[in-house]
Parts: sequence; C-alpha cells; structure tokens
Amino acid sequence: MPLHSKSCLAIAISSLLLTACGDGGGSSSGSDDSSTTVSGAAVKGPLANADVSLYAIDLSAADLKGDLISTATTDATSFVSGLTLPSTYAGQQLLVEFSANDATTDINTGVAPIITTLVNVVDADSLLTGTAVYATPLTTMAVKLATAKADEGNPYSGDDNGTIDAGEFSAALDVAAGQVLSTLGFGLDTSFDLYTAVPLVTAATTDTAALTSVVGYRQAIESLAVVVNDLSENVLSGASSSDDVLAALVEDMTDGDIDGQSESGAVSVFSSVSAAAVQDSVTQDVSQMTIPGTTTTISDIESLIAAETDTTGVTTSTTELEDGSIDSTPGTAEVVSDIDGDGVADSEDAFPEDDSEWLDSDGDGTGDNADAFDDDPTETTDTDGDGVGDNSDAFPDDADEYLDSDGDGTGDNADAFDDDPTETTDTDGDGIGDNSDPYPDNSDGDADGVEDGTDNCPTVANAGQEDEDGDGIGDACDSDENAVWDETNWNESNWQ
Repeated sequence: MPLHSKSCLAIAISSLLLTACGDGGGSSSGSDDSSTTVSGAAVKGPLANADVSLYAIDLSAADLKGDLISTATTDATSFVSGLTLPSTYAGQQLLVEFSANDATTDINTGVAPIITTLVNVVDADSLLTGTAVYATPLTTMAVKLATAKADEGNPYSGDDNGTIDAGEFSAALDVAAGQVLSTLGFGLDTSFDLYTAVPLVTAATTDTAALTSVVGYRQAIESLAVVVNDLSENVLSGASSSDDVLAALVEDMTDGDIDGQSESGAVSVFSSVSAAAVQDSVTQDVSQMTIPGTTTTISDIESLIAAETDTTGVTTSTTELEDGSIDSTPGTAEVVSDIDGDGVADSEDAFPEDDSEWLDSDGDGTGDNADAFDDDPTETTDTDGDGVGDNSDAFPDDADEYLDSDGDGTGDNADAFDDDPTETTDTDGDGIGDNSDPYPDNSDGDADGVEDGTDNCPTVANAGQEDEDGDGIGDACDSDENAVWDETNWNESNWQ
C-alpha cells in the first residue's frame, strides 16, 4: 500500500499559484544556472515572519542538513517570500526547515508558536515546476522518525550496516509517514500523503475534495498540537517545551509504540511520569478541546481555516467551510503503530503495509495466507492444486502429473515407460513401447498365439517358440540357426 509517491517523493499536487498572496512558483529562462522561486508555508500555524532554509540532504548528518541552498522568510501572510532553488539541484531530495525567531507569530493566535521548528523533505523537481512545499508537526515527526529508523529492519527495509543510503531513506519516509498516521493521524488514512498535502486554503483549493483534504489534514495537525501542549503543560507540568515533547514522541515511536519507552530504553522527557499518563493524553477525545491560543475547538476547525484567509489574503471561496457543507470530526489517536490496520502491531507484522498478511512462518517472503506451503521455504504456490509446489512440479499446470523421471516430457502417471525416455505409450498393452513395437495396435502381431511382449519372433508366426541356438531369437526369424562356423566357411551354402 503506497503511503506517498514512491519515486523519491515525486510530489503530485497541482501547482499552487497563489497569486493573491505571492505564493506562486516561477522559473527563469531555463538556462543551466536558472533558479525557481519556491512557495509554501509552515502550518502550526500558519507561521508569519518565520525563517526558512532550504538544504541539500546529507544522509550522514543526524539532522540531514547538507549544503545550505537558500534562505528566506515567511511574510505577514505566512507564505514563503524570497526562497529560490537553482536548477542544478534537479533530481535531488531536499530538506526545508521553518524556524521561529523573535518576530514569528502564529497568525491565528498573534503570539509565538508553541512548536518552533518544522521540517519536510521535498523533491527538487517538484519545486522547480512550481509546486509549493509545506511543513507541519506531522511532516516533522515523519522525517525525524525516518531518519532514525532508515537503516533498520522490519517494518523498515534497512540493512543495519550503520549508514543510510538513498534507497533506504526514501523507503523509510513511506513507512515513517504510515506509522505517524496510524498513531497520531487522528482519523487520517495511512495512505494520506503527508509530505505533499496542503494544510490551508490556497488559490488552488477550488473544489470540495480539495477543501475536505485541507480540513482533514489541518484537524490532525491541530489535534496533535493539542496533545503536545497537554503533555507539556499538564502531564509534565511545564518541565518540557512543546518542541521537546514532539521530539520525545518521535523517540518513543522508534519501537513502534507510544509508551514512554524507545528502542533504546526509557524516553528521558517522559521518565518522570507513567506510561499510562502519556498514553491517556495521546488517546483522549480532542474534539471539544480548544486549539492552543484560540477559543476554537478541534471539531470547529473549519471556521478557523476559513477565518485565517483574511490574513493569508487568499480569495478562494470558503463558503463550504462556513455553512457546514464540510464538517469533520477527528478520530482518536492510537498508541500502537499498525500501518495496514490489520490488528497486528507493525513490530510484530511481517508485512506491515499489507492488511491481508502478517505471518511468514517459513521466512520465504510470502505471507502464510497466500503461501500454499507456509512451512516450506522452497515453495509458495501450487497452481494445479495437486499438493506439489510449482518449484518441484514438473507439470505445474497439470493436476494429474508432477514427475517426469525419464525426462521425456510425459509425466510418470501417463508414461507407460517412465524410466525409458524413448517410449511413453503401449497401445496394445503387450509390454513393448509403441515406438519399438512393429504392431503397436495388436498385442499378437503375427497371430501365432504368443503375445508380442513374450514372442521370441514377434513378426513371424512360430507358435512353438523354437530357438535351437538359444540366442533368444526364434528359429522362424533367426537367419543364423543352421550356421556352421569353422576356419573355411561361415555356412553350408556360402564358401569363403
């Protein structure tokens, strides 16, 4: 089950040309040194006057930051202003980071954001074609979880050799997004594309489907913010910031569960409270809780999204958000990651992205439900249903045959001579294969009363079966029966 585009995050959202608020991407003449203006926003959110940095990805760096490509800020509308990408980065994955400074505000609260650093991984080719990039707390968790787990095994596909390669990282982004969505997605399906989804109304949000997607995504973002804020202020009594709690949740999820324990041991941020306290906060009903810093409840997220367009400057119609045509209720978060929703935790699921499989008893890579031989690693299918696996069956499409001992192309069950590659049938049943039988349709070809299979002269009648010289050939057809052998002649009528 794909969790986002498999071709290195090939972003497939249509170009977001937000003319009204300057959120449009455009490229120059297309020369080798041309640059494209990068658009987008950070949403938790949305953040106005935040710093934006675009990096090449260095998979050996814990924070993924390679060469710094470009820096800019978000403006008062919250959209990116002044970020550029040279065309020389085509074909690469990039890291975008939004970070709060002293002037940064959440446009919905008018004060500093509770989560101050948001990241996402994007495909340069998409940015070069004008697609906007968005970073949220959910993309931040997914990117950091992918970085932590990319080199590891199930449910990830790393080889555990201590280094992350591009293939491992790309695959890890898919799995990490699924794990984040299956736990803290608040009702979003695990196939939802975190990395490319749009979390606020833009000039391209022009139909019901697009608006509905924005509402669902934004509701999950704000629900996560509610939980993070609750853990920070209430469960931990302000001992850790929301940023620290978000990072702790990522650490906690490295073992697939949110329980105060990571794959390396206790999560320090949560060490002063019980696992139950953390889990109760995560799984609480957030629908009637207010978004931090506002008076808007999570269940009324539509009104917040519509109202913020006054600040973002987007003129797209939000009538469906305001009149109740689009109305969403958040789901409940989970504490055990189960990407495919089959009821088996990812950590125990041999096929974490396939809801039809979870066991592979013989370790052959085919799940037990689809494996006709789940205790035999050499076999998986039995096409003809004869009980013999296709790999061992000389006739995998023929339920009547599975062996060909003499290799003549005729199965043993149908081969009258299964140890003789020159014969397969005995039409007359006389024990002589049709290829060698002078009378394949008659078991007594010479009509002497002796069946050909035992007749010492099957082509000439010799009922008495005389064989004077005892050579196994009946006298009736043995030309040498009267031969006299000596030094001067070879028979009585032909002198030498």
